[in-house]
Amino acid sequence: SPGLQGEVVMEFKRKWIEKVSIIAKVLLWAESSENGNMFRAFVVDVSLKLQPSVHAQSEVFGMPHVLYICMLGLVSRKGRVHRTGAVWGTDFMLVDNELLEPFASCALTYTELTTLDRSTFMELLKAHTENCPELRQKVRQFCCWLAFQRALIVEAKSRLARPARS
Repeated sequence: SPGLQGEVVMEFKRKWIEKVSIIAKVLLWAESSENGNMFRAFVVDVSLKLQPSVHAQSEVFGMPHVLYICMLGLVSRKGRVHRTGAVWGTDFMLVDNELLEPFASCALTYTELTTLDRSTFMELLKAHTENCPELRQKVRQFCCWLAFQRALIVEAKSRLARPARS
């Protein structure tokens, strides 16, 4: 049944769900909304659309607008080592590539990942908007806030890189 499927997905995927800010927010909204079951259904559908991806040792990978969840292995990214349970690309829903964190990654060992791309996320959002228009509005607010934060960081870095005036 869909209800049982949802409960199982939520139980098995809870660890990474809590690490993906937009998905964690959707669950928070579910607790305080009359449409809580619709918000949860969206999270379940997102979980079911995750795609497996494997990479050999030393393989370089990474695409913009993709959420990555490390299920097994070690990955080097931005000078750090990420291990099983790590999540990156949480800004995958942003449109502007300049606002995205660097996505290039290198598998240090055989690596199994789970991924979700922006287009799939947006298709699910569109499909759920009919039953829960509040969801689209809240996701848009979240994206605008994240874009604003990233734009501030980009501007600050730009100003720091400029030579000081005498």
